[in-house]
Amino acid sequence: MAMLPPLVDKQYGPVPQASPCPEKQSISSDISLSKAPIPVVNKPCNMRNGMLGGVIVTWSLVLHCLGSLATAAAFLEWLDARHFYVEREQFVPLADGESIPLSTEWYRAPLHVQPDVTTAISGLLRLLAIIADAWAASLCWRVIMLLAETSKAGLNRSEIEWVASYGTLPPLSHFRLSLNPVLGLILLGTLTRNIASPILTGSVAWIPSSSTLKLSDSYTIPILGINNGSEASFDDVNTAAIRINLASILNTAWGTGVEEGVFKRVVPSAGLLNVGSTIHNITIPYFHVTNIAWLPTASTNLTSRFDSMTSDNNTFPHLREQMSQSGAIALLTNTTWRDNNTHGIQGTWTLLLNVVGSYRAHRSNTTCSLDSTVLAKDPQVPFQGDDGTWDADGCFAIANVSFIAGSGICEGCRVASNYTVQNTTELKMLGDSYIFVESALADMPVHVASLAPLLGSFPDPTNSIDNYVSALLVRSYSALWNAWTDAADPMSESRPITSSQTSNGGGGGGGGGGEQSRAAPPTTMQRSGALINRARMARSLISLRSASQAARDPTTLQSKYQPAFPTLQARINKTRVYIWLGIQLLLTFAGLAFLFLQVGSCTSHITDTGMLAFDIDSSQVSKPDRKSFKDIFKDIFKTVLGAFSKNKALPEEHEAEVMLKAVCESEKNAWKIVPVPASQDHGN
Repeated sequence: MAMLPPLVDKQYGPVPQASPCPEKQSISSDISLSKAPIPVVNKPCNMRNGMLGGVIVTWSLVLHCLGSLATAAAFLEWLDARHFYVEREQFVPLADGESIPLSTEWYRAPLHVQPDVTTAISGLLRLLAIIADAWAASLCWRVIMLLAETSKAGLNRSEIEWVASYGTLPPLSHFRLSLNPVLGLILLGTLTRNIASPILTGSVAWIPSSSTLKLSDSYTIPILGINNGSEASFDDVNTAAIRINLASILNTAWGTGVEEGVFKRVVPSAGLLNVGSTIHNITIPYFHVTNIAWLPTASTNLTSRFDSMTSDNNTFPHLREQMSQSGAIALLTNTTWRDNNTHGIQGTWTLLLNVVGSYRAHRSNTTCSLDSTVLAKDPQVPFQGDDGTWDADGCFAIANVSFIAGSGICEGCRVASNYTVQNTTELKMLGDSYIFVESALADMPVHVASLAPLLGSFPDPTNSIDNYVSALLVRSYSALWNAWTDAADPMSESRPITSSQTSNGGGGGGGGGGEQSRAAPPTTMQRSGALINRARMARSLISLRSASQAARDPTTLQSKYQPAFPTLQARINKTRVYIWLGIQLLLTFAGLAFLFLQVGSCTSHITDTGMLAFDIDSSQVSKPDRKSFKDIFKDIFKTVLGAFSKNKALPEEHEAEVMLKAVCESEKNAWKIVPVPASQDHGN
């Protein structure tokens, strides 16, 4: 085979050549590179520039380590829970119907738009991959030369091809030499970085969210209600709509979920705002059920009270038919008192609840059993059958429900759904100083029985009867309070207080501690035509409030607000980030391990591996014959044929391997590859 021309080093001139290999020793595809006993050279490898060479060698390793740590910190500390715009030119709707544009051009607001962030992440990972590839490419040739220099038996041709092409040793080569397992693990640790990018990019979840825009004080939202120090008046048009507004508010603000500690108010002027907008200051109703005690039997006065209510067609029209529906509630008696500590009206209602599962099914089978009621998950609740005790069809349970009712100031209330504002923080209680607390409480017995068909506004009673009762009372009170507040008009003049108003406490009786009992509704409530004319209402609405009450009632007709606009919030899976970082640091630790292994070796002085394969003097080594696909298949066929013919002999053209050694010529700062004598021992 023809020999390669000798290599010429530009600095040192022609590289001395060894005698060529004998012709009979042609190299097959299984050529090996081996380190035989290194010949004596004039002086050892030059170590004076070791520190500088180490810096040059490890620059990519250090940069990759620092870049990985910085990337993980950016994901965990900067990107997590941060909001990003959805569009370049985004508009924020205001309460008055106008919109404010947000300028999000990349040169004005870099990394404020979600596509910019994903682009930056991809670019950063690509940059880290380039830095890691620079180290990995250098590492492959260093591993080859280290094994060739230090191993008694070197690398065969397939091992060189695997390391140079794929960055790892062949699977079986990991156990051939004592140093191979360690270097094989180092190469594998370096390769794992290639699978890590999807782990990091998959750690980011983009959740639809919203952010608020801070406006100047000149932007306000109108809130229906009464202003500080003003009394309220009502006209027939507004009060006539309270019944229909009650159902509308319930369907708008509430759903079937159980929402403990959540208080809501429907604000018509908030309909143009996006969900997530905040209102600086608004009064919302407060109602909390403190206890529900189920009674085993009904007393005579309760049945008499229900009979009198069903007979009062002016106040309770269709009560008998309404109470025959599943889930219908009638409020029979109400005892209330005021408590300065809670800043609200405390009370206990005795209510009647129809627990029948279906009115149609009960009409065909009037027997009351646990299976025919909604109490399958609450078997401890006692109930009475349809035995004529109650003047209605169904199965009935009785309970005493204790509650606290009032109103409170919500600061930073959030627009939770269309037209609906709900609290996100604890309310600043106003108690009963806000005039519509008594209005809502007095109206509840009139309207509660008719609310059972609004199935979409209350939880399912079959899941928990206590949750159903609590939700129905809380939501009906809130809706009535909301309806009366929206129907009120501020009064410019106050009317004189009558003696009856003074004796009954009036609207400013929030400080009284005496207990008073009354049936529901109060005897002062009368029905005139289609409207309810309540002396109780006049008592609480036209009385003068004290200065202390006005100070506790900062309700305004205008409030500052912050409109919301849609964003995407980045949520980071921290576990995936730590896994990605661990894989990246595996490359760092593998690199440090290799640098430790090559200490004292001539390999440590290779500062640039880019041209190492070209600069090596391999003139003494013959190239193996390159077989065509036809020859390869012919050899395979011969091998299979020999196996079937039980001829275990190898083909005649198979040639013994020729082992090679790598020699560092320190005087010329060059590497030389020469054949190993056939008598050389290649064991470990």
